[in-house]
Amino acid sequence: MFVNVWPFYNWGAECLMPHIHHIHIRRSRRSRRGSRNYLAENGSVIVHLDEIEKAIHLVIEHLNNQHIAVAELPEDYYWEISEEQRYDPAQNPKDLSLGQLSEDWDRVQQIVKGDAPPVGYALVWLASLLRKIGSANVA
Repeated sequence: MFVNVWPFYNWGAECLMPHIHHIHIRRSRRSRRGSRNYLAENGSVIVHLDEIEKAIHLVIEHLNNQHIAVAELPEDYYWEISEEQRYDPAQNPKDLSLGQLSEDWDRVQQIVKGDAPPVGYALVWLASLLRKIGSANVA
C-alpha cells in the first residue's frame, strides 16, 4: 500500500514548497485501545490527522472543564532547532535560532480571520503555541 506523505519544509518567501514522498507501509496490529497503529517499513511513524484532531478536541474540552479559556504566555522567544538537527539524536544541535510565540500567534490569527489561507506549515506555529500552553497546564 502506498501513501502520500506531505512533510512541509522550506518555508520561505511566503510560499510553501511541499516535498511529496511515496512510502510503502505495512499495517501493524491494533493497539489494545483500538487505535490505528501504522509503521512504515523504514521505521517511520504514520500519524492519522483525524486522531490528532480528536485528541486536540478532547484536550481543549478538558481545559474548558477546568475553566481555562485563555493562556497567558509570559515568555515570547524560544529556541528553534533546524529541521535536520531536530530529529538526529546522535548529534548535539549546533545551529539554533529564535522563534517567537507572538509571531506564531499572529500567523495563526491571520488564518482564523481569513486574512491568510490555511497551510500545512501552520501546524508548526500551532505546535510551538501548544507546547508552551501544555507545559503551563499539566493538570
